[in-house]
Amino acid sequence: MGVSTFKGGVHPYDGKELAMDKAIVDLRPEGLMVYPLSQHIGAPATPLVQKGDRVLMGQKIAEATGFISAPVISSVSGTVKSIEKKLTVGGSMVESIVVENDQEYETIPGFGERRDYTKLSKEEIVQIVKRRRNRRIRRSRLPTS
Repeated sequence: MGVSTFKGGVHPYDGKELAMDKAIVDLRPEGLMVYPLSQHIGAPATPLVQKGDRVLMGQKIAEATGFISAPVISSVSGTVKSIEKKLTVGGSMVESIVVENDQEYETIPGFGERRDYTKLSKEEIVQIVKRRRNRRIRRSRLPTS
């Protein structure tokens, strides 16, 4: 028996010529940013901020609290306007953190920096490994059926 092949295939229009000569544009979000505290089937995250707090890009604004849970990280800097129920893509009303983007994109110290592991203390390395290990464990426990 020979090798099975799929002759021809489907070649839908890709529209690449519409953008192939254009420069890449950095699009930044504007206005209010809504961060749902429940973005999965697991337990919702617990807010670490309150109305009126200033948040920075890369700051953890909600902590994972359950067996299956995930922290929420701010993608902008700004002010927490409210913590209220908001409609999600899935159609449910979910407790959410609403941040007014200040367009400054001020980051937490060390955000996006590469660290030289040879200059880290033993305690810093242990904390990094623990955080990554916990993330992997949470992801590996997700139900598959």
